[in-house]
Order: sequence, then C-alpha cells, then structure tokens
Amino acid sequence: MVQVPDSTAELAALLNEPMDLDFQLPDPEDEEIQETDFDQLVDHAWRVCDRVDLQTDIWRGRILRVVRDREKKGGEGRGAGFLNWLKSREIGKSQAYSLIELANSADTLLTEGQLSHDAINNFSKRAFVETAKSAPEVQQMVTERAQKGDRIT
Repeated sequence: MVQVPDSTAELAALLNEPMDLDFQLPDPEDEEIQETDFDQLVDHAWRVCDRVDLQTDIWRGRILRVVRDREKKGGEGRGAGFLNWLKSREIGKSQAYSLIELANSADTLLTEGQLSHDAINNFSKRAFVETAKSAPEVQQMVTERAQKGDRIT
C-alpha cells in the first residue's frame, strides 16, 4: 500500500514543505514574446497546476476514506458522523465518494506496480480518472505510456 506518514507530526512536516508554484507567466501585452514561447510558458504553468490538482485530489480521497472508515468502526454505524464531517467542510457526498474512488484507483495502480509515483505526474486529472475507470487492458496500455514519460491528457 501507499506509504502513509506514521504520525501527525510527520504529515504536518510534509505539508509544510514548500512547493514551487511561483510561475513566471508571460506578459500578455509583450509583443516581443513569440507566440510559441508564450504558449510554452503558459502550458508549463497549466501542467504543473494540473499535476498538483490531481495529487491533491488523490490525497483528499485518502483522507476521506480514513475518516469514513474510522466512522464505520467507532461511529454510529450508519455513516452519520461521516456525513456530518462532510457537511462541516461543505463537501457533497457524491464528491466525497468520487475522491475516494480516485484514491482507491491510484492506490490500486501503485500497489499492483502498474504505475510509479512519478508517473502519476504525467497524467492530467481527467485522463487519470478516465484511465482508472477503464478496462484493465486499457489501464495497462496507458500506464505503460505514462511510465515511459509520455504526457497523458
């Protein structure tokens, strides 16, 4: 399974690590910038955001799964505690289960060795979700391409 921090202190330390989201976006009024250069700069920033978005949603799904499972074990058994937790964070039930499904798919692909952590970054969020929903043969074909470094969109 995916390596999870042993303590809340470890998790907090991971979350406090700075993430470089300081992009140099081109000036839209600078006519000296070639169109191809402009497009490359914007596309790079977009891909980084897409990757962060996917990783964030996978982690949110894992968090939601843990909260849900904890409530099943020690809660009222009807899921009311989980639903209240979602409500307090303004998360819809269907959104929560979509994120949990995304996390489950990521964890399955990772634990089965079909995909490395680094290769996840080669997917757009939409492409990853679609790959996770597809037949095993399609998953294998797409994940092999991602493992080779191809961008999957």
